[in-house]
Amino acid sequence: MKHTPVFQPLNTKLIAIMSGIVISLTLMGCGSPEELAFIRDCKLSGGSSELCSCTWKAMSQQYPPATLQAMVKGKVPAPQDYGQYLIETIQSCAKQSSH
Repeated sequence: MKHTPVFQPLNTKLIAIMSGIVISLTLMGCGSPEELAFIRDCKLSGGSSELCSCTWKAMSQQYPPATLQAMVKGKVPAPQDYGQYLIETIQSCAKQSSH
């Protein structure tokens, strides 16, 4: 009998969602279309509407959308805690949506 680690599916989904977020951050414009693009790409990566909306709200409160876009394009360096914050945000939102 083959056993699959309990956390492997979560890690795979987390990586897919993070990839979608990075892609959406790369494609963002300005104004409300940023949020729509972020949520669309997050959902295409496997996130629910609730998870993606929660993640957008937290990320855009921590980092202004223009700053996020500049980081992804390499115009400004990402803060040292950016990757960890993104992971924690997704995990926190996932916990909230599962209750």
